[in-house]
Amino acid sequence: FSRDGFYRFKDEQWTSFNCISDDCAFPQLEEIRDMICVAINPNDENNVFVGTWEKGLLELEGDEISANYTDQNSSLQVWTADPGRILVSDLAFDINGNLWIANSGAEDILSVKDQDDQWMSFNLGTINTSIDISDLLIDDAGNKWIIPRRSRSLIAFSDQGTPMDKSDDSQKNLSSSVGNGALFANKIHCFAKDHDGELWVGTDEGIGVIYTPENVFTSGSYDMQRIIVEWDGYSQYLLETEVITSIAVDGANRKWIGTQNSGIFVLTEDGETQVHHFTTDNSPLFSNTITDIAILSSGEVFIGTTEGLISYRAEADSP
Repeated sequence: FSRDGFYRFKDEQWTSFNCISDDCAFPQLEEIRDMICVAINPNDENNVFVGTWEKGLLELEGDEISANYTDQNSSLQVWTADPGRILVSDLAFDINGNLWIANSGAEDILSVKDQDDQWMSFNLGTINTSIDISDLLIDDAGNKWIIPRRSRSLIAFSDQGTPMDKSDDSQKNLSSSVGNGALFANKIHCFAKDHDGELWVGTDEGIGVIYTPENVFTSGSYDMQRIIVEWDGYSQYLLETEVITSIAVDGANRKWIGTQNSGIFVLTEDGETQVHHFTTDNSPLFSNTITDIAILSSGEVFIGTTEGLISYRAEADSP
C-alpha cells in the first residue's frame, strides 16, 4: 500500500511521480498504490508503462499520465481473490513493439497490448489459473517466460508471433523432471537473457542456465544446467548457498548477480570466474540485500538495495 509512486532519471535529473504532498502534481495517483514495474517503449522513450499492484496499468506520454488500463478498458482481469484489485507484476516489450503484461492472480495471467492498441488475454491452463506470478521475460525466439511465485516451476508460452490469433498458441510448465526443465531448486526468484540467448535463472540454491530456451516447443533439450566451479581446491555448483534475487547482463556479456545477503557477484561470460564481489565491507553498497540490478547502454549499473539506490560505472559498454 505504498504511495511513493515511481521515479524517472533522465539527463542526470530525477523526477518523482506521486501524490504524497499538498501540492500534488499528479492527482490521478492519489488513490493508486504500489507501482512495482516499469517498461519503456523501445520505439519511443517518452512512452512509458507502469504496472501497479492495485489499479492495473498506467501509460505515460512524457510527463503526463495518458491512460489507466483496468478490466474496464483492456484485457486485464481482476484478482480472483479480491475483485477490487488488478495486479500487474511485470511488463516486457517484444521485438515487434507489442507490450506483454503479467496479470497476477487473474484467470488469464498473461495479456498483450499490440501496436494498434488491440488487447488480448491468454489462459495458460487450469494449473496456471489465478496463481501468483512475478517476473516476465521474452527470449530470442519470442517465447514468453513467467515465474510462478510459490512453486518449483517455470511457465513457457508461444504465440508464434501472432498475438491476436490463438489458434497456433503453445504453453508448457517446466518442472523438476529431466527432459521437462530439470529445475533443481525449490524456488525461482529471477531470470535474465544474455547476449547468446541463454536464460540465466536465479534460485534459492544459486544459478541455473537454460542454454537453449528456443527448444522449449521443439524436440531439443531445454533442461536447466548448473555450472561447476573450483573453489579452494573443491568443485561446487555456482553460488549454490546463495539466494539469488536479481540478474543483469552487461555489454561484455558478464553476469551481475544480486543476492539476498551477500551483495553482488560479477562473473565472466560463462559464469566460471569471479570478476568482482561487492559488499558493504569493500564498496559503498548501502546493504548486502540486493533487490534489483539494471544496466544502461553506457555501462552504468544501477543497483537497488533495501536501503536505497546506488550506481557503479562499470568497464563494459553495450556493443
